[in-house]
Amino acid sequence: MGSGASKSATELHGHELLQHLRNDIDNNSHAPLDCSDLQGSDVSKADLIRQVGTMRMVIKKIAEYNHSEEALPTISGDVSTPANAELIAEPTSTPSEPFTLVLIRHGESEWNKTNQFTGWYDSLLSEVGHAEGKAAGQLICDNGLEFDQAFTSVLTRAVVTCEHVLQNSGQSWMPVTKAWQLNERHYGGLTGLNKQETVEKHGKEQVLVWRRSFATPPPPIDSTNPYFDYFRGDRRYANLSSDQLPVAESLKMTCDRVMPYWNTAVVPVIRSGQRVLIAAHGNSLRALIMNLDGISEDDISGLNVPTGIPLVYSLDPVTLKPIKHPDAISPLSGRYLGDQEKIRDKINGVKNQTK
Repeated sequence: MGSGASKSATELHGHELLQHLRNDIDNNSHAPLDCSDLQGSDVSKADLIRQVGTMRMVIKKIAEYNHSEEALPTISGDVSTPANAELIAEPTSTPSEPFTLVLIRHGESEWNKTNQFTGWYDSLLSEVGHAEGKAAGQLICDNGLEFDQAFTSVLTRAVVTCEHVLQNSGQSWMPVTKAWQLNERHYGGLTGLNKQETVEKHGKEQVLVWRRSFATPPPPIDSTNPYFDYFRGDRRYANLSSDQLPVAESLKMTCDRVMPYWNTAVVPVIRSGQRVLIAAHGNSLRALIMNLDGISEDDISGLNVPTGIPLVYSLDPVTLKPIKHPDAISPLSGRYLGDQEKIRDKINGVKNQTK
């Protein structure tokens, strides 16, 4: 094309392809469309596939109108799709490379530092927590990990951790979706209590059941708890029904809100080939990891997620099942980034909060 052309190369090639397809219809021809001459042009493969997908849909409608069972024209070259492939606006083939998913628990919060049950209380990051988020971003940068979409909760400690990670990995422009479904589990009547003092009052076994069992929730929050009205008046939950706003949650109840969101909001993004970051909380991530790694209800009680450490999963492109990494810490399939000995120490630190 000459430099004086009024249309872009993409538009002109699209016009030429459309004319070729029209000729096929007129001539009842099904010869392949040769796109080899477009390889050196400034038209991208994505643009070409999008145009061709749209054209094929048009032809399909014409064929349906004429009650025709004739095969549709195919395209030769490395952007071809089989004649009997499902006709969609942007045809895609089954991906061969694993999908990337990175999970990270927020950095240490002020209430983590003072060993209080936090749940839905909006405790901010501590100085250590800010440093953890920034260090996680640098780790992600050092390991060459890139994202296309990020998800986080509506609690500030997770939101700011997500911001630190993206900023320090050079991806601060990344689209971020905030969802209450990714919140920490609601600790009900335990909210604000010191974990060790609660052990002394109720016994270690009972507190361990409240903290780590799958199906047993803590006591519901009521008007005797100083944070009872705090949740009821929080603007970020103004659109939730009374059934959606919890008064206490077990891990099972947390799964019941996390997993539908995962399936409807996150999975389609991953299946589209986008690399995803989720910055959330210890128990919302335990709920997700439990389902990803197939961890049993009994074994999930022993899983502790450290603050501020990226957990990298490679997901099978067909099944979305995790591909186990050789450095994974059992029972996980993903690997934590960083010094593995220090990571184990942090995991044990979470475990020993009620020792």
